[in-house]
Amino acid sequence: MRRSGRDRADSLPEQAEGGRQHGELATEVGEHGVRVVCVLPGFVVTDGTTAHLQHMADQQGVTTAEITRQIVDHLQVSMGRPGDPEDVAEMIVFLASGRAKWLTGAQFRVDGGIIPTV
Repeated sequence: MRRSGRDRADSLPEQAEGGRQHGELATEVGEHGVRVVCVLPGFVVTDGTTAHLQHMADQQGVTTAEITRQIVDHLQVSMGRPGDPEDVAEMIVFLASGRAKWLTGAQFRVDGGIIPTV
């Protein structure tokens, strides 16, 4: 079962462990010029998501727009909408570019504010 954004507090130890693992990997391979970054996308509407949303809508007798709104509301997405593949792709393009040459061992959330961080 997948947990919603605000309901995942009990998984924070697991997330921290994942952060340690990629941080350790970044330390191990950094001397070889290899960077390790982690992109954490939120609710993104893709072709596969659209098909699943349609299936859910058909089961509930509502529109895909209504299902999408229910999910956005349930996840408490701060931006008020699901992501587009381009939203995540832009982060990946940046991280793969020379402009990110000093970034390693980091996690980047591209989730529209599902998990608030400051």
